Amino acid sequence: MWPRSEPPRKDIEDWRSFKDVGFLDDAAMEARHHQALLQNIANLEKQLFDYQYNMGLVLIEKNEWTSKYDELRQELAQLHESLNRQQSAHLISIAQVEKREQNLRNASASKKQCVLHLEKALRQTHAEREQIKLASETELADARAVAVAYQDKSLEQQGKSHAANAKLAEANKMNFEFERKLRELKYGKACLEGSVPP
Repeated sequence: MWPRSEPPRKDIEDWRSFKDVGFLDDAAMEARHHQALLQNIANLEKQLFDYQYNMGLVLIEKNEWTSKYDELRQELAQLHESLNRQQSAHLISIAQVEKREQNLRNASASKKQCVLHLEKALRQTHAEREQIKLASETELADARAVAVAYQDKSLEQQGKSHAANAKLAEANKMNFEFERKLRELKYGKACLEGSVPP
């Protein structure tokens, strides 16, 4: 037979340390397991409490963010409504400005057309005035010529009238002289006949 060998010294020390801490005792092991289980339960309860507490905080924060989101959504809706009103007013203003601009263009075009018509009428009036002026000057020259001719003719007629008056006066004088001589002859004849006393 082989001689019986003794266990190593290290194994003996490990066995003693296990025995001292109770690893080789069933009751101690069960107590130790129960204590570890209670500690795990306490840790889980603490973690659950922390989780629930954090969940409460998260819910509170979620409600706050939901309220803020609703407020922001309402403000955004109001902003959109205001923006739409401003955009509509802007479009109306632009349409009014474009309408006024078109009216100004039309008025400007009408004004230019009126100016062209007025300039054309002014040129026609100026041409007519020149024609009338020329005709008037011609008529005036003709009238002056007629007046001069009439004056010359009047002077000639006046000269002829003076000559006729002179001839008439001479004829009257000669007639008077003839009548005087005729009376003298008649008187002489009468004296000769004795009908008139001497």
